[in-house]
This record gives sequence, C-alpha cells and structure tokens, in this order.
Amino acid sequence: MNRCVLWIFISVAAFLAAPSLSMGSFEAVGIGARPSVLGSAYTAAANDIYAITQNPAGLVYLKRKEFTATYGLIHPGLDDGSKIYNSFVAYAHPISPDRGSLGLSYYQMNLNGLYHERSVAMGYAKRVRQRWAFGANIKQLSRSFGVPQGQTSNSGVTDPAKTDPAFSDGDSAWNIGFDLGAIYRPAYNYSYGFSIENINEPNLAVASKNSDPVPMTIRGGMAYSDGSLALLTALDSRKSSSGIDRDIHFTAAGEKWWLGSAFANGDLSARGSLVFGSRSYSRLAFGFSFRLESVQMDYGFLMPLHGASLGTTQGTHQLTMTLRFGKVIIEPDYELRMRQAELDLQKTERELELIQAEKVQLLDELKQSRDETEKKAKRNEAFQIPIDLKALALRFAELMDKYWKRKSAGASNEERIALLRPILSEFRNKDFDVSVAENELAALERDKNRSDEDLAVSWNYYQKIAARGASVPERILLLNTMIERFSKTGADIARVRDELNSLKSR
Repeated sequence: MNRCVLWIFISVAAFLAAPSLSMGSFEAVGIGARPSVLGSAYTAAANDIYAITQNPAGLVYLKRKEFTATYGLIHPGLDDGSKIYNSFVAYAHPISPDRGSLGLSYYQMNLNGLYHERSVAMGYAKRVRQRWAFGANIKQLSRSFGVPQGQTSNSGVTDPAKTDPAFSDGDSAWNIGFDLGAIYRPAYNYSYGFSIENINEPNLAVASKNSDPVPMTIRGGMAYSDGSLALLTALDSRKSSSGIDRDIHFTAAGEKWWLGSAFANGDLSARGSLVFGSRSYSRLAFGFSFRLESVQMDYGFLMPLHGASLGTTQGTHQLTMTLRFGKVIIEPDYELRMRQAELDLQKTERELELIQAEKVQLLDELKQSRDETEKKAKRNEAFQIPIDLKALALRFAELMDKYWKRKSAGASNEERIALLRPILSEFRNKDFDVSVAENELAALERDKNRSDEDLAVSWNYYQKIAARGASVPERILLLNTMIERFSKTGADIARVRDELNSLKSR
C-alpha cells in the first residue's frame, strides 16, 4: 500500500513540474492500439513487440516470437474531408536470454495522396544485468509529397510549364535515424523506462538548401504492476514546431486484466490514459483487449480535449492483431527465482512437518485419555457402580478445553476435525449434551467443503496459465501460494505438492 501512495505522490509532483504553455492538439498519435492508449507511459511497461516503437529495450522481455499488424484511422470526419490513415507490421524474435531479442517493423502513413510517410526499423535489445535491459533501433525514415502541377503567381495566374520552387530538388527525402532505450526493474512490481527517439535528428527536407529535422523525443516513465493491475506515469519532451522551445507532456495511465473472464475462457483487459502538456495540449484515450491462447486483439480510441471536438473530428481509432508462437523463453533471472521458490518450499514443508508432529502428539494424548476412561468404565461396571454424570461432564469439559486451546494456538481445520470426532464418538450416546462439539464439527466440515471448492478453482487457474506458457518460477510461486493458503483448511493439497515436487526436480 505504501508503494501505491509513493506512486501517486511522484505522479502528482511530475504533473505540477510540467510547464503550462500552450500547444496545438493534432500531434503524433503513436503506433499500435495498446501503446497509443498508454502514451509515453508505455516506455516503462514495454514488454511486447511494440517496444520497437517507443523503447526498444522492452524487446528483451518477449517470451515468444511475435507478429503484429495495426491499422489506424486518424481523425476521421474532418471538415475538409481529409482521410489520414496509418498501418504497421512487425516481427520480433527472442533469440535467447544471453543473446537478446531482435525486431523488424514497417510503418506508413498517408494523407489523401498528398503526403506519404514511411519508416523501416530494426531493433535489438539485451539484458546486461539482472535488472537492466538496453536496446537500440536503426531505421530508414522517408517522406514524399504530392506536388501540384504548375506555379501560381501572386496575382493568381497559374503557369503549368513552371514547377513550384519548393520542390525544385524533388518531392521526397529519406535519412537514417537512431533510437536508444533502457528499462530498470529494481523489483518484480516496479519498472522504470527511459528512451531517446531520433537521437541524431535526421534531416528530411526535400530541398537541399533547407533543413527540416525530425525532432528528438526524450521519454521517461515508471510503472507499478501487481500482475493484473498496472499504474503508469511518464514525462516526455520534444522540440516544438518553432524549433526553439520544447514541449513537455505528462501522462497518467492504467491497465487492468481479467484472466479467463471472457468467452471461451479468454482474457479481457481495459486501459486508459490522460495526457496534459505544453501549449494547452490535452488528450483522453481508452481501449480494451481480448486474448485467447496465442492471439490478441486490441482496440484504442484517442480524442484531443483541446482545440477539437466530436463535431470537427471523430477521434483516432486503432485496431491491432498480435500472434505469439514458438517455444517459451525462460527469463534469465530463473535461477534466482527458482532458489527463492525452493526456500519458500522448504519453509512451508518445515511448517507442515511441525503441524503434523503436533497433530500426532495430540492424537496420542487423546487416545491415552480415552483408554483411561474405558478402563475406569470397566472397573465401574465390575463393581456395579453407576457412571457419575458430573464426572462425565468434567471429562467432556477437559477434552473440549484442550480442543479450544489448540484452536487458539492456530491448529488447522484438519487437526481440529481429528480432535472433535473422537470426543463425539465417546460422549454422543451417553445421554449427554454434546451440541457444542457437534456444531463446531459441522462448521469445520462446511469450511472444509468450501476450501475443497476454492482449491479446485485455483487448480484450474494454475492449469490454464501453465498451458499458456507461464515460466517455471511463476508456476512455483503460484503453487507455494496455494499450499500456504489451503494447508490449514483441511483441503486435500496432495496433487499441489506433487506438482511442486515435479517442477522442483526439473
């Protein structure tokens, strides 16, 4: 909980630090439905093929080969009838934990045949330490313009034989650009991302005497995740259109996954973000995903909150499909996590051994007490002395007092059931009120039945994530959690232990 408070404090501080200048609304919308919705905050959460678009270091966290395709409509419904769309295809290949991952991508954007933009990129990422990953892109950037026919003078007369001087050297240009990225994960739940896009600011001016560099973009972000919920923030800086000032944006985003909650037991997620920044820039974005086995579909919607409305634009829409295939790559911190899992397992086994030893001792004491009672009863029968009801009540109270002490000491449900059944067997048919013990036993058996049902649900969930390619350490951590949760409930966890021992022996 303290970490969540820290995250909120850093987010608010970062927002207050961003200057309140003014900014136009129509800026780059990003590539891919998920990264576009998360905005620059994706820099710290890059863990799929789209890492090549914002932070190439994230390619190192791919567990399988990935192929993706995206199609986007950018601000449809503009008053001038402009049709702007972009498309993107990419392939990423994790080589091995020691040799890193490679990615290839192709991106293009078109505006009514008047403007065309293209980028072909190759990215590489490698983990240099257990918590640090670095990546880089090299890309060819190109753009071309639809050149109008003729030249129009100041008086409005068009001479078709002349060419617009702005395109005297041609109508297209290309250059090479470079990106750098890094991700730091100090703990399992936290990650920090940093990237520099177009670090060399490649010049794409079509006229040889002009200069039109692609601005360098610097991004920094942090993310907190508990597995199903992620909270993200980021700051990014980019040279403004004036070429002098720099625009600064602050992004706050969130993402939530519901595993196995959709049709065919698929996974659903929802995400959203809010961006503020220089020159009154503000943008709202939201989207969702559906994932079934190795196929994932994403949708994203982005809408500027300043300078435009639903009357002048219908927002930006992105649709993405991603395929994952091939052998699962085990993360390089496998050995460390396996060692921690072994220590947790040993601790759990020691606790279970102590509980079992205490259980055996209590059963022996109960047996000795029952034997002594039977001997006394036989002696009373031999001398034809009736059993004293008061002594019977004292005996029952003594045994129940031992039971209550064991319950207060944290005895498991299974142990408590084992203590109550012999007591009821001894006193139930002796015209004696044992309703207290009967009610206690009935409640324990109800809890045991519920625990059996909960264990079955947890076991089904474990089988599902194992089938989806979860790593061995992740499966061991989940099994340890199941053992810790159900070891004292009386539920049968034999198959959980068998599965854990099987993974441990690999």
